[in-house]
Amino acid sequence: MIVKIRKNAGIIAGFMAAAMAITLFVGVFYSGKSGNLGPQISTETAVGTIGTIAISYEKYAETLNSLAVRYGINASQKQDPEEVEAIQYAAFEQALQQAIILDFAQKAEIKPNSQDIDSTLQQILVQYDLKDVDALKTKLKEAQIDWDHFEAGIEDSVKMQLIANFLQRSTKVTDQDIENQGTSVNVQHIFIRANTYDKDALAAAEARIQSIYKKVQGGTSFTQLAQAYSEDPNSKEKGGDLGWIGANTTVPEFNAAIFALSIGEISKPFHTPFGYHIVKITDKKGTPTFAGINNSTEKTKLLESKQRQAVSVFLRQYISLEKLRINDPNVKAYYAKNTGDLPGAIGAYNAQISRSTYDPRPHYLLAKIYKTIGNQSDYIAELKKSVLKGSLSPQLDVPMARVMYADYLREIGNRASSNIEYDKALESSKGHLKIMQRLETQLKTSGEIARATAIETERKKLEAMIQQQAAARQPNRQPISGGLKL
Repeated sequence: MIVKIRKNAGIIAGFMAAAMAITLFVGVFYSGKSGNLGPQISTETAVGTIGTIAISYEKYAETLNSLAVRYGINASQKQDPEEVEAIQYAAFEQALQQAIILDFAQKAEIKPNSQDIDSTLQQILVQYDLKDVDALKTKLKEAQIDWDHFEAGIEDSVKMQLIANFLQRSTKVTDQDIENQGTSVNVQHIFIRANTYDKDALAAAEARIQSIYKKVQGGTSFTQLAQAYSEDPNSKEKGGDLGWIGANTTVPEFNAAIFALSIGEISKPFHTPFGYHIVKITDKKGTPTFAGINNSTEKTKLLESKQRQAVSVFLRQYISLEKLRINDPNVKAYYAKNTGDLPGAIGAYNAQISRSTYDPRPHYLLAKIYKTIGNQSDYIAELKKSVLKGSLSPQLDVPMARVMYADYLREIGNRASSNIEYDKALESSKGHLKIMQRLETQLKTSGEIARATAIETERKKLEAMIQQQAAARQPNRQPISGGLKL
């Protein structure tokens, strides 16, 4: 589940499922007021921003609840801190992408009609085997979900589906696209942002890009012009350098422009859904397909592939042109850690600790970072804090931290204390299947084979009991196919 937003922002393979997700029956996984994943968080501050778009805590929490259901997170179960932060980041990622699509829909003034809404409602009724809208309202009331809020969610999901349809319909394949397969170009660009659907803003952006283009034609350094005028915050300081871009991996307008140029050539200003660009090709590599190929089968395959990826390509390029800021330390720590910014991750974990002084989990995650960078003293100090706070808050205890601390005690020759911590880890994990699975592997790695075997026996008993309970709850009727994947 580790993702790097800038390099792979198309990222949710299940975007269409996320776009249409209306979760009716959710358990408490996180909320701005209370929850099991972190301390109280002010809803007045966005989780993060991408450009001028804010990702609200409300939308983030809704997505997080949906993922909790999907991944079987049970509020009564002890949770693996690493799984929790991965799911938190996935929720942020989905909320971010949904916010981008909805912003685009608003700018394009896309509004679902009553037929679109009614069709979606009917799918939900079928999915949940409900007689009519009144029955749906009853179920929502039982789940303490406001009808107006639910209706707004349906409208948003339809908007996202309409945008996806629009992007897919806009996808085309040319002979040049076929020839370009297997090639890449190294690109510099100058970017001027504009709302495509605001005529005045578009005209102003066009006037500005034309003014810059005159400077290009006059011989001014492309790199200097990008540094001075480009509105791409991620490439501006690098002189507009975008690095290597593969064929058919950007929106069609950008793809057509960059692959029509030779090395050293500079384009005229051109327009994409994001604004205006001037590009320069600094290098090319790869072997083009045989020139003049007109293989209808290849065209069909490439068109289908591009249509499947139309939404993710749009999102990836949008994110590459905007400044991403993550405010919430629970999300920020995971992002920083998995993009190689370990100092940023340390800062974010310390922010988590400051906001939730009773929680042992950020100490455990911070300890692992210190171990990675070879800081033994801080590694042990954070483990001790995690173990101590776990004793004071047993429901939040991290058995994996206890095993790591026990390993350390064993290494320094304190076997008696080490055994105590191993046994406490076993006791803390009992009844929590995912933690037992994780701990079993960890104990084997630590060479504690007898304890690993003991927990394996307990785990198998618990799994058998869970399977029996699931079988007893299995409905006699066949599940309804089709409709929304909730």
